[in-house]
Amino acid sequence: MENPDNPQHLSRIVGPSSPIWSLSFDPSGARLAAGDGGSTLWLWNVGDRYAPEEYAALTAYGQRVYTAVFGAAGQVLFGGGTGRDVRVWRTEPDEVRSRLCESGGSVATEAEWARYLPGVPYRQLCET
Repeated sequence: MENPDNPQHLSRIVGPSSPIWSLSFDPSGARLAAGDGGSTLWLWNVGDRYAPEEYAALTAYGQRVYTAVFGAAGQVLFGGGTGRDVRVWRTEPDEVRSRLCESGGSVATEAEWARYLPGVPYRQLCET
């Protein structure tokens, strides 16, 4: 902030339709995480403070997310809430892709992609 005595509105971040319960910046200040009252942990790229972009909407928690906190120098994101457990997500897409492709499991179908990555165009993750 250039002048803490005179804060300026920079932009509006959109995504959640439920109340936000927690906010957390990664160590670099380029990503912002939010836990919402629905069942989603939101992640935005806020490197450009004037034009933030949705990075991910993580819905695997399944219940209200009260806490969203970065750990391991921003490489993981922790979410906790009414499910009485803590979920951990890796935050680097290339690392996640490599782990998935090397695991020998099946790749995501277009239907699974649409369900778990809404709004993200489908692409083949692993070379077949």
